[in-house]
Amino acid sequence: MLDGFKKFFDDNGRYPTAEEIDKYEFLPSSRQIQRAFGGLQNLRKNLGLSITNYNSGESRSKMSFAISKRGIKGEREIEKILIDYFGEHFVHIEKPLYKYFPEGTRFKDKLRADFFVYHQSGVFCVDVFFAKNKNMINGNLNVKKVKYEGILINTYFVVLNDINEFTQEFIKQTIAGKKYKFEHNILIMNKETFLKAMATYRPLSVKLNLD
Repeated sequence: MLDGFKKFFDDNGRYPTAEEIDKYEFLPSSRQIQRAFGGLQNLRKNLGLSITNYNSGESRSKMSFAISKRGIKGEREIEKILIDYFGEHFVHIEKPLYKYFPEGTRFKDKLRADFFVYHQSGVFCVDVFFAKNKNMINGNLNVKKVKYEGILINTYFVVLNDINEFTQEFIKQTIAGKKYKFEHNILIMNKETFLKAMATYRPLSVKLNLD
């Protein structure tokens, strides 16, 4: 677990919150931590991590409020757009993705996409996020690359920041500057570019049998 916390810190410049732990494949669930150690705060203390309580302090309060507010608003906006276009039956939230990795792939049981979409030609998934600043986008992408490495379906990492903060050209340059390369079916886009890509898919239709 200490290795998992250190890896998250190396990628993000901070330790994970309980919500992030549940989505991070190199750590057990926060519920398991609660049962075994009496909570995340006790575990951090036992591991000797410098910050034990992420739920107190002025900086945490400000960060939580700003990121949470923008994140919830951004996710709901993308959810509405996807449902309006593809239909509610074909947009799944937090769907497990273990079936969409090569057989025998390990550590993917906990991985869930923010959105999973069915269309006429198949499926794709979407993982949305805000970056606190331009320096932190690399940390976000590093974590997501590890989480989604090997996935067999088209996967979109969508930066929800305003397009003036992260233009598609900036994202392209950021990716090009990395030592590793993302797989061809993992696509990193700002919201505006993603909406154009989304529109290239043809929605399915629901046929009701009233007999």
